[in-house]
Parts: sequence; C-alpha cells; structure tokens
Amino acid sequence: MATLNSKLVRDLINEKERALLILETEIATLKALIDPTLVKGATTASVAIKRRLPRSELKKTVLDILAASASLGISTAALIDKAKILGFNFERASVSSTLSRLKSDGVVQFDGNRYRLIEHEPAAIGWMANVHPLPASKG
Repeated sequence: MATLNSKLVRDLINEKERALLILETEIATLKALIDPTLVKGATTASVAIKRRLPRSELKKTVLDILAASASLGISTAALIDKAKILGFNFERASVSSTLSRLKSDGVVQFDGNRYRLIEHEPAAIGWMANVHPLPASKG
C-alpha cells in the first residue's frame, strides 16, 4: 500500500513541477514581450522559447490545451500557436500525429475544422466507462 501511495505522490509532484515550468515559461515570455531586458539573456529574437518534448509530454501538453479550449474546440494551427505562447515549439506533423492518435483512441473528436475533447463535445454525457483520458500510444 505504501508503494502505491508513494507512486501517486511522486506522480502528483511531477505533474505540479510540469505545471510550474509551464507557468514560469509563460511568465518569462510575457515579460520578454514587455521588455527583453527583464529576462536574463532574452532578446526580441529569443522571446519564443524553444525546447523539444518527449512524446508523452507532447501528448499531455496537447491535452491540456484541448481542455482549456473546452467546448469551442481548437484547430491544429491555433493549438500550435497556443503552445508557442506557452514556450513550446511543436512541429505541425508531431501535433497532427498526436491528434490523430487521440482521435483513434476515442479521446478527441474532429468536426472537420476543430478538435475537442469528447467530454466537451456539446452532445456528450462524459467519458465512456472504458476510455481512459490518457490511453497508451499505439506503436
């Protein structure tokens, strides 16, 4: 039982650290937009902080952005733009692949223009009992 609780606590700590990193990056980006001298080593050309994420982090970030867009949904291009504001540099092919995988896993819906989480689909009642919000990748 102790190992299960320890794992849950470690997972929670990792999730909180990731959220903190996103907030710190967003704050630094906004400060650099106001005055590049406020951020150590920042210039107007380096405002867009670029870093590469592991696939699992890309998936979590995409799901976070989708959750923030709620029932309105979001296009691939808008999702990439939002990620840039948060300090991530996603390649369109990686985002498209992740969205396609999430669609085939039954986590998101695509209406021809925008993606939205199934739980935020206007006619949906919520998650189906057998669908986990972060299903394992196929591959």
